Amino acid sequence: MIISSILNDDKAAKDFFTPYTFVDWLKQNTAVNPDVNEQFVNYKSYIIEWSNKKSLTKDDFSKTLQSLYIQVLREITLTYSTEEERRFITNVDLTDPSDVEIILPFFINKLKKLCLYYSIVRENLKNTPIEYGHLS
Repeated sequence: MIISSILNDDKAAKDFFTPYTFVDWLKQNTAVNPDVNEQFVNYKSYIIEWSNKKSLTKDDFSKTLQSLYIQVLREITLTYSTEEERRFITNVDLTDPSDVEIILPFFINKLKKLCLYYSIVRENLKNTPIEYGHLS
């Protein structure tokens, strides 16, 4: 479940004009699941629900989905990669399916680590004792 979203009729949701990127969706998602494949299935479901709520056409939905996936690859490159990895990835055309296919194992590994990180953080927060409304 996403904490703040137009899907929950949240007026202050940050996904009013554009859907969350995968990383932002992970941060907003309350589910604890380190499986990147299942997370991507859930993310795609979120995108479909978001598109339906916004009444996007199939063509607009496809463009939105492709744009979001390219955006997450760029975000991983910039935020979660070493300098050496960034140098290599900047030579890849993320709009070219054959280029993406070659570099995909790298991104899958990064996504697995990211999903695992957020699931551990959520699990740790669930197990944190709360005393008098404050974390102890």
